[in-house]
This record gives sequence, structure tokens and C-alpha cells, in this order.
Amino acid sequence: MERPNIYQKNRLKHKKHLYKQLFRDVFYMRKGRKRNAYIVEITNILAVSTY
Repeated sequence: MERPNIYQKNRLKHKKHLYKQLFRDVFYMRKGRKRNAYIVEITNILAVSTY
């Protein structure tokens, strides 16, 4: 069964998408509230990537 593999691939894809949105929104600095939410998301991603 290759289910774990597919799951990890999807997770990587999702992470990439998150990073893309992060950089886009931080770059344009659309809304302060949005930026704060993304900063929290960054810390979450970093915490996950340290595991």
C-alpha cells in the first residue's frame, strides 16, 4: 500500500502552496490582520518542519 507516500506528497504540496501565499501576501502587505495570521502560520510550519 502506497498510501503514506501519497499522503506525504500531498502534505509537501500543501506546504509549498502555503509558502507561496505567504510570500505573496507578505510581499504586498495587503492587510495587517492577514499578515499576523500568516506569521502565526509560519511559526506553525517551522514547528512542524523541526519534527
